[in-house]
Amino acid sequence: MCVCVRAHAQWRRVCSVFGEHVDQCAAVKPIHVFVLSNVIRRPLVVVGETACAGVYLPLAHAPSRCSRSPLTVLHVDDQFVPLVPRAGDSTTEPGVPLCRADSNEQLVVRCLLVDESPERALSTYLHVIQLTHTSATCVRLLPVAKYDVVAPDVNVLDEFLSADATQPDPLPPVSVHHGCNCT
Repeated sequence: MCVCVRAHAQWRRVCSVFGEHVDQCAAVKPIHVFVLSNVIRRPLVVVGETACAGVYLPLAHAPSRCSRSPLTVLHVDDQFVPLVPRAGDSTTEPGVPLCRADSNEQLVVRCLLVDESPERALSTYLHVIQLTHTSATCVRLLPVAKYDVVAPDVNVLDEFLSADATQPDPLPPVSVHHGCNCT
C-alpha cells in the first residue's frame, strides 16, 4: 500500500477516535499532542504559528516499537490539517524540514527533560538527514526528517487487542516528565 494512502488512513482513524470527544472550547496544548504521539507511537511534526508547533516524539516507548516516519500536520485556526508527502521522483528525498520556513530557527523538540539532548532524541526516533537548501541569499544545510516509504504500518489498536497486549510496555515513572518543556 502506498505510504500516502496508509498515512491518510491512519490520520482518518485518529480523527474518528478523537474527533467526537473533543470539547471545542478546550484549547489543544502541547501535552495533548505529546500524548497522541505516544498513543500512535509515531513522531508528530506540527507546523504553524501556534504554541503547539514543534516536534513530538513517542518517548514513552522504545524506538524499536515506534514508526520512524513522522506524521506532519499544520495547526491553524484551532484546526489540525494533515500534510501528506507528495510522490516524488528518484532524485528527491521525501521528508519534512525540521526548521521554520521563514527563519533559521529549528523546530522545538517538545516534552524533553531538561538534561535531554534534542539532537540525540531526534536521531533516535527519526531518520534525520541534512539537505542543501539554496535560496536567493544563501546556501545552507537543513535538517530533514525522512518519510520512510516502506515503513510497516504500526497498528496500535490491533496490537492492543491481540493476546500479546497482556504485557504492557514498561512506562517510565510519572515523575520522569517533571521539568519537561511540554507546557
